[in-house]
Formats: sequence, C-alpha cells, structure tokens
Amino acid sequence: SSALAIATVTTVTATIDTEATATRAPVAPSLFSVGSSLTGGTNSVPGGFFDGEEET
Repeated sequence: SSALAIATVTTVTATIDTEATATRAPVAPSLFSVGSSLTGGTNSVPGGFFDGEEET
C-alpha cells in the first residue's frame, strides 16, 4: 500500500506539473519535477502513511 500512496501522489503531482510546465517545456522534464517534489515538501504527506502502516 506504500507504493499505492506514492502512485496516487505522483499522479496528482504529475497532472499539476504537466499543466504548469506545458507552456515552457515538454512533458518529460515535468516528470523530473515530480521526483523533486516527492523528495521535497510533498514527501512528508505519504511519509505519514508509511510510518503509520509500518508501526501497525
């Protein structure tokens, strides 16, 4: 289920990043932005779910 949480966050972030970068860059660079976002601010959100599941 950890992978599912990552997939969900990545999908949502990818949609936002693709729309935001579409005017200045192809879709491919936006995928790298997703990775950066996940290792940055957004990582704390799925991280909470992972910690909870691992402790259960």
